[in-house]
This record gives sequence, structure tokens and C-alpha cells, in this order.
Amino acid sequence: MSPVYDLYNNNYVFILYKNEFRRITIADIMIVEAARSYCSIYLSGGEKILLSIPMIQVCRDLQMDQFIRVNRSYVINIMHIKSIRGNCVIVDSHRPILMSPDVRKFVFSTFLFIGTKKQLVNGKYIQETYRNVPEDTLRTKI
Repeated sequence: MSPVYDLYNNNYVFILYKNEFRRITIADIMIVEAARSYCSIYLSGGEKILLSIPMIQVCRDLQMDQFIRVNRSYVINIMHIKSIRGNCVIVDSHRPILMSPDVRKFVFSTFLFIGTKKQLVNGKYIQETYRNVPEDTLRTKI
């Protein structure tokens, strides 16, 4: 497979950074964080790239089937999700990122969850089992 073929399949992007275009593998992008008309891209190697373009423009150029916009400020690569705690998603060693309620429902209906979790409801602990179930049966108690 030639590099040109890979480029046409959108496995890489070129990002203008420090007066040069750097080739970055899309799989290495963990998080895109918005900050007004700027955005930061966090890579899997721990590197942070600051871009002077808005996040919406970056999202148009990325393969959004690999990414989820979890709230107004963050887009995350689903391949880098390490855990989900309540309404937060943890991406590698990054701090917890809050998910909007609609995204939380989407995440719980998309991925396979196995196990149980105790929830305090009306002063009583109840056992909630996570499985891939229809979206209308999921109950958000957190």
C-alpha cells in the first residue's frame, strides 16, 4: 500500500504547526478541545498542538465516525476511551471530561457494557445491570 493510497483513505492529516505541516495519524489524536477561535489537539504521545482555527473546522476535516463530540468543548477519539465514570469519560491519562446527557445515552447504547452498579435511589441501594438494551429502557440515575 503506497502512502498516497493511505492519504486518500484519510488515515493521516497534515496540521500546520510551527510554520510547517506535520503529518499526524488520525488514530493518534485523542482529544480536540475548543477554546474560542483556537483549539488544542492532544496526541497519544502526550503532545499538545495548539491551532488557531475553531474546533468546528477541525471536526469537518476529521473522520467523525471515529470521534464523538461529548460536549460543546470536547471531541474525543472513541478508540482512546479508557473508562466511563458517571457522566464523565476518561481518555487515557487525561482528566475526566463531562458528557452531555444525550451523548451519555448514545454511548451507553453504542458500546457493550457488562456488569452491575449499585445506585442510591430514595434512600435504598438498587442493583443496575448494564447491557446493550434499547435506549428507552436505560435509566440515568446519576
